Amino acid sequence: MIDCLVFSKDRAAQLDLLLRSIRRHAPSLYQSLTVLYTGSSADYLRGYQVCFAEHEEAKFILEHDFEVQTRLWLDFEMIDYVSFLVDDDVFYRDVPDIDFEIPCSLRGGDYDYPFSVDGNIYRRRGVQLLLEGLRFRDPTETRSECAQRPRQAPIHERVSSAAAVPGGSAREPGFRIVGDAAHGRRPADAQ
Repeated sequence: MIDCLVFSKDRAAQLDLLLRSIRRHAPSLYQSLTVLYTGSSADYLRGYQVCFAEHEEAKFILEHDFEVQTRLWLDFEMIDYVSFLVDDDVFYRDVPDIDFEIPCSLRGGDYDYPFSVDGNIYRRRGVQLLLEGLRFRDPTETRSECAQRPRQAPIHERVSSAAAVPGGSAREPGFRIVGDAAHGRRPADAQ
């Protein structure tokens, strides 16, 4: 089983879609789902209140210090495998019931980052080692800082079951779709 940490800022609706897609396409993939969320205004934070009520399967934690809380989550959870998602990810088809070679990517596509926060599965200890000595304030900075390191967490296997929906990463505006959609095939649930 896998512990999953989801990063979300100002996107309760996108987070809701992600959590619904996990419920539909990957109901037994994660042993635990934790959402580290923040909002830039009271209106955004109220949106998360609606999401809380709809998703009792997830634990919601208000972000106060991204780096500290991410490291605490890694230290606290007990499962050997961890995964990270951002609020604009979505599962658009069932995750195959296979034994994954860890680390692996649920995104498919051509991305081979040393560390990614949108759909890769890692050994917990490997992530802890990769983050040692790094400073980071958000998911994008975490990925960027890890990219400066030697490839300590290569992706061995790709299982194209997740995609990103319009809006960019948890902290950057933009539009990106990965997985099958990166090759011109739009996921049915993301249209």
